[in-house]
Amino acid sequence: MAPKDGCLILYGLFRGIVLLATLLVIVAQVIVLISAFGNKFNEPDDVARILVQIYTLAFCGLIMLGEFELPGMYDWFGFLSPFPVRGIFQFFVAALTLALCSSEIKNKNYNRVRRIASYCLGGTGTLYVVFGLCLLKDVRDRRREALKAR
Repeated sequence: MAPKDGCLILYGLFRGIVLLATLLVIVAQVIVLISAFGNKFNEPDDVARILVQIYTLAFCGLIMLGEFELPGMYDWFGFLSPFPVRGIFQFFVAALTLALCSSEIKNKNYNRVRRIASYCLGGTGTLYVVFGLCLLKDVRDRRREALKAR
């Protein structure tokens, strides 16, 4: 059943933006990882950067999992339930992605994609924190229940 409430439609659009930004981060990290494996590892920092990028990919998977809100998911990943914590987590992943933009890549477009993706994810993370502080998750849940009761 498609939501007919303006608040739920806006929330669905916001979720779509979060998923798109997360996918951009994933694509940017995968491109950087592929280019990193093509180069020789000259410094220990190279291995550390690769490990941080792999962690960033895993965190992006958790963000996407949190957006789908599967039943029983919060039994394992309860920290993704409150909006402020979810927003802080997204902001952390955005900061990791932005911090890694200084790694050496020959093509500057990859760095632009990573910056745009991290800004989008950081912005949506900030909005999640604001939404959580305004208790919009409770409003969303009540509106969903009201639509189900009709």
